[in-house]
Parts: sequence; structure tokens; C-alpha cells
Amino acid sequence: MMTILRTEENGHYAFEISHSDVSEIANKIKSVPAEFINAAGDDVTDECCRYLLPLIKGEAYPEYRDGIPDYAVI
Repeated sequence: MMTILRTEENGHYAFEISHSDVSEIANKIKSVPAEFINAAGDDVTDECCRYLLPLIKGEAYPEYRDGIPDYAVI
């Protein structure tokens, strides 16, 4: 199964495409780390926001070639 491994380059979000055996992933649970939840249990921490922000900010616009979106050909 294809996986995305989160890495860091010079303090900035980066990732690597990798693979894992599906038996290592299927039917497994990965909980939110305790340090991502505040002491009162009703909000997330700044650490959680720093982790999540690169995943949700911005928009991925397609590149254009001669005024037409240049989508990947598979």
C-alpha cells in the first residue's frame, strides 16, 4: 500500500512517498497524541496546530501550459 511519510527539511513540512505491507495498516488504530490535546481536554494545543497547518493551508492549483491545466497523465 502506498504511504506518505511526514518529514521535515530545515524546519519546514516535507514528505516522502513510500510503501508498507497492507497488513501493517489495515484494521489498526492511530490515536491523536495526548500532547495534542490541552489539559482541560476541550481544545487542541499549539503543537497540534503546527502539525496540522501544513496539511490544510493553501490550495494546490494545477500548472498551466498554453492556458490549459496541465494534469498528470497516468
